Amino acid sequence: MDHGSTDDTVAVARQAGVKHILRLGCNMGLARAFMAGIEESFGSGTRSQKSPAFHH
Repeated sequence: MDHGSTDDTVAVARQAGVKHILRLGCNMGLARAFMAGIEESFGSGTRSQKSPAFHH
């Protein structure tokens, strides 16, 4: 997750072998970055807590 920070997060992740990096255009804070990661992992981010994806 690159949440728009100015450190070398992406470079370090690539050196560690990370293939998929979610990039936010600007720093929107930790909570928004966390939610973006959850949305990305479930596709659209529109699943409810009753969704089977939350029970596996």
